[in-house]
Amino acid sequence: MLPDEALNLVAPKLASQVVREVGSYCKSRPRRNACLRKVLSHVPDSGDLVIIAHSLGSVLAQDLLYHLPSAVDVKLFITVGSPLGMEVSRNHLRRLRDR
Repeated sequence: MLPDEALNLVAPKLASQVVREVGSYCKSRPRRNACLRKVLSHVPDSGDLVIIAHSLGSVLAQDLLYHLPSAVDVKLFITVGSPLGMEVSRNHLRRLRDR
């Protein structure tokens, strides 16, 4: 476990990097599409699915929910260290929902 002083030095840099990565993913349709195609190539056409995602992967996983085959039933969706609450993520997800 890191001492508080070390966390105070590291946390802002990590948060800044996550913000950049999430913004880049959300604002780049070609990047999102490439990521989704790669993940979807490993998703079955039907059946139960459990999704566990960390950090930027949780944004991709949320996108994935809009693109899953209709016969896939998501039984559990878990995110860890998720930036889904960030404004750029929320705006992106609203755009997907409202299309």
